[in-house]
Amino acid sequence: MAETGLPRPLHGCGAGVLGVVLLLLTHYLLALAGVWEKSVTYDETAHVTAGYAYWRFNDYRLNPENGNLPQRLAALPLVLSDAFTFPDRNQPAWRTSDIWAVGDQFLHKVGNDPVSLLRRSRSGMALLGTALCGVVFLWARSLYGPTGGFVALVLCAFSPTILANGPLATSDICATLFFTLSAWSLWLMLQRISLLRTLVCAAALSGLALSKTSAVLVIPMIALLIPAALLRSQELPLSLPGGKRLTLVPAPRRLLAMAAALLLCLLVAWGAVWMAFGCRYAPIPPEEQSRFQQYFFAGAPISTLPGVTSPAGTPGNIIGFLGRHRLLPEAFLYGTAFVFAAAHHYGFLNGQLSTDGWRTFFPYCFLVKSTLPLLLLLATALVASAAAWPGPARKTFRIPASAPLWVLLAVYWPALIFSTISIGARHMLPVYPATFILLGGWAGRRPRSWLRLWVVFLLCWHVGEGLRGFPHYLAYFNQVTGRRHAYRHLVDSSLDWGQDLPGLKAWLDRRLSRAPLTRVYLSYFGTGSPAAYGIAAEPIEFEERDQLGLPPAGAGVYCVSATNLQGVYYAFRGRWNARYEDAYQELRAGGRTASLDSDKLRWLRDRAGSADTELLLAELSTARLMAFLRGREPDDPVGYSILCYDLSRQEVGQALTGPPPEQATLPEN
Repeated sequence: MAETGLPRPLHGCGAGVLGVVLLLLTHYLLALAGVWEKSVTYDETAHVTAGYAYWRFNDYRLNPENGNLPQRLAALPLVLSDAFTFPDRNQPAWRTSDIWAVGDQFLHKVGNDPVSLLRRSRSGMALLGTALCGVVFLWARSLYGPTGGFVALVLCAFSPTILANGPLATSDICATLFFTLSAWSLWLMLQRISLLRTLVCAAALSGLALSKTSAVLVIPMIALLIPAALLRSQELPLSLPGGKRLTLVPAPRRLLAMAAALLLCLLVAWGAVWMAFGCRYAPIPPEEQSRFQQYFFAGAPISTLPGVTSPAGTPGNIIGFLGRHRLLPEAFLYGTAFVFAAAHHYGFLNGQLSTDGWRTFFPYCFLVKSTLPLLLLLATALVASAAAWPGPARKTFRIPASAPLWVLLAVYWPALIFSTISIGARHMLPVYPATFILLGGWAGRRPRSWLRLWVVFLLCWHVGEGLRGFPHYLAYFNQVTGRRHAYRHLVDSSLDWGQDLPGLKAWLDRRLSRAPLTRVYLSYFGTGSPAAYGIAAEPIEFEERDQLGLPPAGAGVYCVSATNLQGVYYAFRGRWNARYEDAYQELRAGGRTASLDSDKLRWLRDRAGSADTELLLAELSTARLMAFLRGREPDDPVGYSILCYDLSRQEVGQALTGPPPEQATLPEN
């Protein structure tokens, strides 16, 4: 065997198999242990509840926008255990498909143990992340041999991003697994068509279609893989660097075979979608009535398929046609249209808010959420490959066997960069497996001793980073930003997804043991229940305090989720600015008699659509307090996602009546 640059024992069959099994087991245990003591993340409430309803009632009204398959997989351990009670379906929340109300009941209000429920679900979902590691190893091994497969497996198994999302009851890791399988199986099928390869490809594409709306990206992938497969077999015109032109016409039989195989894959995936939705068009059984959950697009309440296709633009027109002719189930079409209609979503990056996203958002996420040794290995590979690239004298060219990996990256990265949904690093998960495999191939073939040592050093460092991130994998940031101040750079599912209520409970127990009479205030971003974890806290938000009839907030411990600290989803978003300050001061001075027709408040009336001056003042007070806290170092970041501050009465007064805490030039809308 040729020298590969890593220890020879890795090449032994028995030792190699044992090493792979141990790495896969280590990944599973690390991933599951990382979430064992974490509360429910925001979207898990919806996924688990909807999936349970799919299995139990053959009903698909809940959460159709997040993939039928991952929601079914998330709920399967609960269904098999038969130990959980579903909320009463004879209620308005069920009839109006209010997934968040039904989900809150399922987890917290009908007698189910949310801790047991989550652990069962996550134990099953963690198998998907482990399966992804296995696929990465097998694909890399088939291309680059055992050492290339081992390197790729190490990179995948100890990636904090994979460890963070692998065990969660969401759709991201499921889509990543099937994107990887689809690219591989498509390439194998297009190179040599057989019934077995076609059926494997059809299964992978079926899983992808049922995982996430981003599955539509497989269409440009197929468009690129077909000519790549033909060029690799030299059945297309090929220009050589020397100016010569080799003209080879694709065999008609080969093209017909490709078309037939792809058509069969499409038919199988189409049938799989129908089967997943109960083989009927309507999302609900015939004897029941309901509508989809009501959302607002351009100010209009929408809860039907025809209603949601209009704000979905051109894709909505296509979806509307499919719906009118009942070519796909209504819930599947509604969920797909909803994703396109909701493409503009508030995102946060380095202190700024936007509904249009940033071209730099996902490259930045890759920079700060990947381990530093992975980035250094990638940089080394790029520099070394560029230095070794042959000059113009090269006379031959051949499509590499790694073509589908490059195609996946070439399709997915532009989709990320031009996406308007900049809410979480999890959306870039599918680029990681291809990157791991390509790096495994490069690293496994380093003949120079210094590069061998460098690769081994980086792999060991990468493993160390994977261990160092435990158990706060969702909040992992590398040394570029560090984790303590990560909330200044990214929030939402890149850092704070509501997962740290148990950690907050433990921190408060320690804090209150020293000062039992300390008042606790909480602003929590998530769908978990603080009360279910024994957290007794008053709300920070002034509007909520007014509704509950609570007295003004005073000295105490203020615990704030990072996403709320940055005001991403508040009525008055973003940094504090002169317009907010002017409106705040005028409302404080005028009280109930403040005129919303004044120059300083007219914009407020137009934007808020409300004449309730007390409510507007309360919402501005919340925003001003958060702006004050953003300028103060947290006393302790619980899990790096919930920031805790000890505030005196004077500091609370300063936040509300002192000088403006921030001086942004323009308001952020």
